[in-house]
Amino acid sequence: MSRVTPLFLAGRLAIAALPGFSLICSLAAAATPGPNEPKQAIPVRAWRDVHGGDRVPGSEVVLDAGHWNNVWRKLRRDTPPLDFTTCIAVVAYAGEKGTGGYSIRFMEPVAEGNDLLIRWQVLTPEPGSLQMQVLTQPWEAQAFERPKGVVRVQQLPDSTDLAGTAR
Repeated sequence: MSRVTPLFLAGRLAIAALPGFSLICSLAAAATPGPNEPKQAIPVRAWRDVHGGDRVPGSEVVLDAGHWNNVWRKLRRDTPPLDFTTCIAVVAYAGEKGTGGYSIRFMEPVAEGNDLLIRWQVLTPEPGSLQMQVLTQPWEAQAFERPKGVVRVQQLPDSTDLAGTAR
């Protein structure tokens, strides 16, 4: 079962990812910057777990409900509602790992004109740290406001830096 994940939209609005909680991406408009502030792409919802992800590292951009349903079927979970007229989603997979302690970190998304750059990386356990010997397949999905242009996804090198520039 996925954990409940509170997110903050520009520090002004908190939303929790709860089963059956209907969320429309236009809620991010509450965080619309003023005329002199730079526009940032804001994640509006996230889901994550350490089990059930793809065995191979990678990511996918989800642009429609059919693809969204397939992602959740593959994760063996109920499909949460998402309005694809105003949203897109990015799902990142760490691949299969031989111990616990791995997770996914999405970096601050970058609006590049009409396009959106989403960067992510696998967080690894600290060398020498004690971890459970168990197979895990960490994954994370995040929904963003649909950009007018294209969505580019970039996987960054793995890191043990837990204090890095995450969103």
